[in-house]
Amino acid sequence: MLDQNQLDPFLNWIRTFDYRLLLNEDDVETKFVLSLFQYLGYPEECRRGKYPLQTYSPGKPGRKPEIDQVYFAVKEPDKQNADTSLVIVEAKGPQETNLDKDVNQAKFYGYYLKPSFLVVTNGYQLKILKCHRHRSEEFVFDDTVDALRDREIATDIYNQLNFEIVKHVKECTANVLIHAQYVQLAQALRRYPDLQDILDKGDFQPFTGQVENLRIVVKPKVAVMCNLPIAFEEGSCQIDFSSVTRRGLTIHLTHQNILGDLMMGLHTSPHWQTRRFLRQIDDDLFEAQLGQTTTILSEEEAYDLCACIDEVCQEYKRIIIEAENVLETWDYEPLHSDGLPGFYLLSVRQWLWELMRKFAHEFDCGRGNSDWHTFKQVNILIRVGRGFHDHAFIWPKTGINSWSLLPTGYVHLVCVFSDRDLRWVERGDVVSWKQAVGPQGIWTARYTKKWILEDFIPKVRAYYARDYQAHQCEPYLDIRDDYQTKHIPFREISEPKQIAAYLHAVQLWLHCRPSRITVSTLLLRPYYAAFRDLAQQADPSTINISYIAENLRAVEAGPECTRDKTESRKSPPKYQWTYDDVMNSLDQHVARINQSEYEDSSNADLISRAFIAIVQEGAISFSQAQLNAAKQALLPLWEQSRFEWRYVLPNQ
Repeated sequence: MLDQNQLDPFLNWIRTFDYRLLLNEDDVETKFVLSLFQYLGYPEECRRGKYPLQTYSPGKPGRKPEIDQVYFAVKEPDKQNADTSLVIVEAKGPQETNLDKDVNQAKFYGYYLKPSFLVVTNGYQLKILKCHRHRSEEFVFDDTVDALRDREIATDIYNQLNFEIVKHVKECTANVLIHAQYVQLAQALRRYPDLQDILDKGDFQPFTGQVENLRIVVKPKVAVMCNLPIAFEEGSCQIDFSSVTRRGLTIHLTHQNILGDLMMGLHTSPHWQTRRFLRQIDDDLFEAQLGQTTTILSEEEAYDLCACIDEVCQEYKRIIIEAENVLETWDYEPLHSDGLPGFYLLSVRQWLWELMRKFAHEFDCGRGNSDWHTFKQVNILIRVGRGFHDHAFIWPKTGINSWSLLPTGYVHLVCVFSDRDLRWVERGDVVSWKQAVGPQGIWTARYTKKWILEDFIPKVRAYYARDYQAHQCEPYLDIRDDYQTKHIPFREISEPKQIAAYLHAVQLWLHCRPSRITVSTLLLRPYYAAFRDLAQQADPSTINISYIAENLRAVEAGPECTRDKTESRKSPPKYQWTYDDVMNSLDQHVARINQSEYEDSSNADLISRAFIAIVQEGAISFSQAQLNAAKQALLPLWEQSRFEWRYVLPNQ
């Protein structure tokens, strides 16, 4: 406790304070909050106003969430972080009478910055919460400021919130045990279940929230804080555990870790063995490989970890897929240009590219007002746009690449999407960069390619007709557009044969997945049933039954030999299968999949090969309802395969 001389100035100030002088949020901060903490003994050097909530990807562009006021235990700015934070303050205007949402906002910030107290106030109401590392926050004061005029109440708050006391408590409660000691303690606790039950009361308070692109999901045993991507930006996340054996263990995962390790097996039970990072080692124990860290989890911890990952990764995946859909980039090969995410569109001769750049320079938006004065010259790239929004960035790449076998002398044009520019758009009149996509705003990859082929290059050819004629030895080779859409759109499919391209993509994806990773039957049940129904309507005389039988027999032989079907080829069948045998086998797989939770990828691979042979070669008397069911069942698998091919499998 502090002596009377230290307490009296605080009491005198609070008794003379008149909240009616506060007109707006700035008044609440400057006239109430700053004075309050000055009388509580907090040095001005320990205060940080508009404190940016840093993410786990330092250096990323864009606006960060800001905390109104943060008080730290130290004066040195470089040491003001989660380890030294004492109090987070959220100040609101006097007109805001419901502060519950602001309390949740402060809690959200608290999960990241880990202070000792949270303070939320509008100058009239004052809410003070004490934070606990491994259990929920508790209110120590929730009343009007006038209530502090009572000497006993004011003394209690002063003795809890005074700078020296809060600083001392923070230092004394810091975790000092190393992880190895926690592991030894866990082994000892296993011998005392009753004590373990008591410790379980220190679980996290469940919580889910998001500010800007920072999402927090907390379950009793696990907390995950994820820096979500913006379009094609790389995100990251942090994982903490409430278990006494893992307190102090914080795991950081990169964008590559999230995509390569966490994305497979979402929304499936830990026992199904569908998740790449998790392996069951006993009835109620799991081994989790998270980035460079391996740790042993109880069954409860495994379930909570999976639940947190499901919520975070579902949003992570949604953002990436939505960006690809909105910017129409799925049909183009991804390629980074000088660290910026881009997509290969087409290739042109070197001399034609030079004419395109020359035209862009001559028709810079600052040199005229015609419809073609829409360029902004930036180094070697072509920047299209006039006004607030840039339409497109066209970046040249030269040389032979894995995605293009063109000879030298060609320039490969890459449409680049800068996360910095997408964030900049959101500072204008739009809430999301997606609202700015369109002919008058940000161009999609497809629109950019169409504009280059149908507008830009013809204009350049006409404008520099003499220069163009001098190079026109082989005009059909001036432009190479070898990267075409491989699939007819789903909505335009009118017969089963048109589904074959999608089936091939799904089959190849299943074949190339890691052998230990299984597939949830939630996706496979409608898929097997719908294509079994189509197979029933096929003319057997138009189908290679022996090839289909070979694949289905390989499934029956077991997963140990289904990858290459070598065993089924070495051992000839006892009799030649008929189409009735094929249908009986497919019926059995439909019945089996309805009783299973997961399927080996190699089994789904082989059954898909059978479906391809039937759909691609067979004459099928189908109904529109059967075709629609097949399309509806295949679409989620194809979308999953497309996402994993692009983002998951390359990161493994």
